[in-house]
Amino acid sequence: MTQNLNQEFVHLELGDYLELLQNTILVGGKRLNDKEICRKISMSPQTYGKVKRAKV
Repeated sequence: MTQNLNQEFVHLELGDYLELLQNTILVGGKRLNDKEICRKISMSPQTYGKVKRAKV
């Protein structure tokens, strides 16, 4: 599945790719919002926001 995602969405910005993953992959049976992701990866919401706006 990962290989197919990489091939189909080669030209997406990083933020769009993260959104795609966030909306596709369930964690514990639910989709995580940005705040929950930041908590799990020990990253501030400001930094995560900058990462999501970065270009690939």
